[in-house]
Amino acid sequence: MKTRSAMLILSLLAVSAALGREDIAITATKKTLDERKGGEQDLWRGTSRSLEKTIYYDIEITVWSPAVPLDVKVEWLILIEGAGGRLFPGTFGEKSIGLALGQPLTMPTEPVKLEGREWTGGPNPGTVQDRVAGYAVRVLSTDGKVLAEKYEPVSVKGDADWSLLDEGRTGTRTGPPARRSPLRRP
Repeated sequence: MKTRSAMLILSLLAVSAALGREDIAITATKKTLDERKGGEQDLWRGTSRSLEKTIYYDIEITVWSPAVPLDVKVEWLILIEGAGGRLFPGTFGEKSIGLALGQPLTMPTEPVKLEGREWTGGPNPGTVQDRVAGYAVRVLSTDGKVLAEKYEPVSVKGDADWSLLDEGRTGTRTGPPARRSPLRRP
């Protein structure tokens, strides 16, 4: 049985090398925890209500190469675009994990709350709401060398501020940053 599983892993590695697969595969899937609509408020020309949506990401890491260290640190950053077009860090974090060759490991990020407002009736009905602008994930070795990174969309790479994690480690910042300090103005 052990020889079969070893042969299977070796054949998977050979196929992945032949196909040009990356040494570390990173995928992230957005999940919704909660979605709420507040009570309607009567306005002069219609109604208004608050909207809230809580989301998180499941990050999946898979190592395909035996040359990659199996003890790594994963860092992530979720970026939110506010209703006014400003870019804010929604949540960020890091976790040290141990990986197994060819087996995916899934880990959730912290939840992020998206807020908005909905108007009905009147001359300008519609919705104004925060949205996820993208995410950044990187895998580092124990000595801090970046082994793999993924930015979705690719334009997020220029906006990802990894110094937020450094501030969290040194204790100069606790929790997510305030929405008053955007990463990028509209």
